[in-house]
Formats: sequence, C-alpha cells, structure tokens
Amino acid sequence: MERVEERITTDRLELLPVVPDDVPAIAALRMDPDVRQFLGGVLDAQAAQERARSVVGTTGYWAVREPGEPSVVGLISLTPRGETLELSYEIATPYWGRGIANEAAAAVLARCGSEERVVAITQAKNRASRRLLERLGFIERERFTEFSEEQCLYERPLVEGPSTGTG
Repeated sequence: MERVEERITTDRLELLPVVPDDVPAIAALRMDPDVRQFLGGVLDAQAAQERARSVVGTTGYWAVREPGEPSVVGLISLTPRGETLELSYEIATPYWGRGIANEAAAAVLARCGSEERVVAITQAKNRASRRLLERLGFIERERFTEFSEEQCLYERPLVEGPSTGTG
C-alpha cells in the first residue's frame, strides 16, 4: 500500500507528520506514567527523546493537534506489522475522555481503506483502549502474554468487494 503523508483534518483535530519541534511533547508522552501505564512503563528522558526523534518524518506517524493550537496532544501511528498495518495511539492525559483518540483513529483508518488488514494490540486490563477499538469496529481475535501481561490482539474486519462470480 502506498500512502502519501499529509495533513489529515477532522472537525476537531489536525494530524500532521511529525517534525523536530514535536519531539519534546512526544517525549513527554513517553515519560508520563498514566499514558505509559499499559505501554510497558515510563521511559527515562534519554530513551523518550531518542524514540521521539526516531519518528520525525517517518511514514505512518502523525502528531495530533487541535486546530490553531501549537501543542501536540497525542501521537497516532499506522505502521507495517508483517502483512498487516498496526494502529497505535498515545494521548496526553489532559485530553483523555474527549474522544480525541477515537476521532484521530477513525480519520487515519479512513485514509488506509477498508481493504487493508489492520490490527491493534492492547493489554487486556486496558478497558478504555479495548472499548475504543470495539467502537471503531475492531474484533478481539487473540490473547497472548507479552511483557509479563495479557495482551489482546484486535483486528478490523475487511470489507468484501463485489462478487465477480458467474453463478
């Protein structure tokens, strides 16, 4: 699948390719104990900065902003994972409960098309993320243990194209 990285806008959000000025806000997400509670834990400042810098200009990553506001309120990605794409998101805690992850994810998913296989993985105990994935139409397909925690793999059902049979 070839995707052109560009601005994605919704009624309330702008999703923009990550630029160097976004690194401090993205690093802060990765050092926030609430944001990282179900993502393997808090990163130290150096690791958070390095990982934030690694997504600058990288295809499939967008900084989430509210229109007209300079600050990054989250990070969303849709990146290759084997034969599929993996959806992931991190939203700053002051913006939780406002539907931002849902709106950003729906916008990114709309860009990739319904024929693309998309998965998302979250910890079984992350009820908010599981509910979000289910609202987006994802179905739990598998549970497994990774990083000493039970994980849920969700998959977005593919939309079947019109039949070309002659029957």
